Amino acid sequence: MKHVSEYLKGKGLGKLNPVQEEALSQGLLDGANIVVSSPTGSGKTLIAEIAALNTIRQGKKVIYTCPLRALATEQYNNFKSSHESTALSIGDFDSHDSQLGRYDWVCTTFEKLDSMLRKKEPWIKQCGLLIVDEIHEIDSDRGPTLEVMISRIKHFLPEVQILGLSATIPNTIEIAKWLNARVVSSDYRPVPLHEGTLLDNKIEFSNGDAGIYELKSDRKDPLSAVIEDTLKGDKQAIVFVNTKRSAESAALKLSMLTKVAIQERRTNAVASKILDALEIPTEQCKRLADLAKQGIAFHHSGLVNKQRQAIEDGFRNGVIKVIAATPTLAAGVNLPATRVVMNSMYYYTGAGSELIQVRNYKQRIGRAGRPQYDDFGEGIILAKDLSEKAMYTDMYINGQIEPVYSQLGNAAVLRTHVLSSIVAFTRDFESLKEFFSKTFYATQYGSIEQLESLLHEVITDLESWGFVKKQPSALVPTQLGIRVSDLYIDPFSAYKIIGALESDKRATDMSYLYLINDTIEMRPYLSVKRDQEGQLWSEAYERQDEFFHSITSWDFDDYSFLNKYRQSLMLQAWINEKTEQQLMEEFNVQPGILRSYLSNADWISYSAVELAKIVSKNRVTELQKMRKRLHDGIKEELFLLTEVKFIGRIRARRIYNDGLKTQADLMKVSYVDLAKLVGSKTAVKIKKDLGQDVSAFSSDSEIFENESVPQKSLADY
Repeated sequence: MKHVSEYLKGKGLGKLNPVQEEALSQGLLDGANIVVSSPTGSGKTLIAEIAALNTIRQGKKVIYTCPLRALATEQYNNFKSSHESTALSIGDFDSHDSQLGRYDWVCTTFEKLDSMLRKKEPWIKQCGLLIVDEIHEIDSDRGPTLEVMISRIKHFLPEVQILGLSATIPNTIEIAKWLNARVVSSDYRPVPLHEGTLLDNKIEFSNGDAGIYELKSDRKDPLSAVIEDTLKGDKQAIVFVNTKRSAESAALKLSMLTKVAIQERRTNAVASKILDALEIPTEQCKRLADLAKQGIAFHHSGLVNKQRQAIEDGFRNGVIKVIAATPTLAAGVNLPATRVVMNSMYYYTGAGSELIQVRNYKQRIGRAGRPQYDDFGEGIILAKDLSEKAMYTDMYINGQIEPVYSQLGNAAVLRTHVLSSIVAFTRDFESLKEFFSKTFYATQYGSIEQLESLLHEVITDLESWGFVKKQPSALVPTQLGIRVSDLYIDPFSAYKIIGALESDKRATDMSYLYLINDTIEMRPYLSVKRDQEGQLWSEAYERQDEFFHSITSWDFDDYSFLNKYRQSLMLQAWINEKTEQQLMEEFNVQPGILRSYLSNADWISYSAVELAKIVSKNRVTELQKMRKRLHDGIKEELFLLTEVKFIGRIRARRIYNDGLKTQADLMKVSYVDLAKLVGSKTAVKIKKDLGQDVSAFSSDSEIFENESVPQKSLADY
């Protein structure tokens, strides 16, 4: 305990709170498995730090894993400030991470850790503590990966200590039983949370002793009224809405209130970061930057990471007063506010609107209450009438959070984990069944009888696809199956890719783009409006020779074909150098969404290259070119220019159209002429990267220091 006291003193903390004390009393420092279930802000991160410090002192390694890259990055920065030997690994699933063995503490995501386990990274054997943050995500679409990953660590490292961290869930004991863990369950919050409903400018709080509070505002619009009241108290708020469009419209509506409560100089700095995030700012960038200047921002998946980071940092620093956000903000980084306002209790499913879960509501309002700033936080639901107010109070404020359930029970989910298990350690059906009997699914349902038939079905598929060979008493992975598992793609996606690559069809850009989009990993596919369907079918029929499979045969029944085709058209526009603004206008795809598609497309195109090396070597070069074009958003003629640091797709096109087509041309061109194309500072950087002496350019650079090089778009050429 002495080293814990010294650690707390070093962090400026006097004593532990009740949740942290309970964790210690349950054996945190004695290697006991523990599941901590408590509200946001209750000090779970410090529990993880104490356990990690104790493990590292024993000469063992610590792995911290969570569902999101942003959260892994935030915790990495937090942990690194206390322990220098900390690493972050959230990238390429096919890379080997042997260098991580040099570190005491590794922060990663569920999927990345699962990938490292498949590759049997040797340093993992030295792990003494596994910290699983947001362990309730076992009931999400990422749940099967989390569940199998934990089961695999339990299988290989039975002595490892497991620390599960979660928001309050009712069936913590079930999870603890699976992990052979002790439970620390508490409602403690350092900043009390008052929950209430707003109707007729009055907030009626249904817990605590807050009672009824009348807003200091005469505005009839309830959202404007509650935000005006918040700003009058010099406080900050997060407003949760259900769509990206609603987030933008809410921010615009509320900007007239926030602009009177900000310091313009500080907001201008945030706005500049937002505009600088892209080579050419889109209209969305400009709208967001203008709002940021007024002390407010919208936050959704359509923003790129640099923009989200600028908004979050601005909010933490008090520069941004209000954020209007979709639920993507709720599951991410720590971003507390005095008030969290629920503008809508519904979400769109694709087939209509449904009420959100109590768990989702609690997660969002858990943001309310800033430690060291607020005596309490407020979670406020906007109600339209008395009946809605009564329903929200009963269902959400006084209601029970839903239990979490294993999501392992379907064949589509199982196939990737069955293949990886056969590759890694299970060599027959009995050992495979034994492994799955140690999952949360088996604990929750008492057996895996219902899974057995699914396991047989999955193995039959894997055998027919050529990834597994069934022998009388063994299951043997093929070399192709081993590579598919290492690539971390769905076996069915791999099967479709291999089938296409083995065909003798001559491929076009569309052939490869549709091949990439015809995979599970590229979901959700772009939506298609009803009035677009006829035109898209007509275009597709005209291009039917460009698809690896027939779209006119009697057995063609892919109901997502048009969505995948439209998505392929969007990526085709990108590699033909259309700007992000043009893609927004034509396909309604914001830069953040585009980045997500491109990231997944890079993963699938890389996998296609690797599979082609095994089954169809003649297609490797074409696929490698397509991967580069997708990565850079360029035509093939710009390959050489974009290899130079500081030259992206926009500058490359400008330089190419001026007659400079190779790196040799860049070395020959004078600094002054290059500066006219890209600006003086960038010209110096390019020349330096090409290995040329830049000292002679320093005086010349002043020539253009105050000269603005017009930022053209690709559409200008």
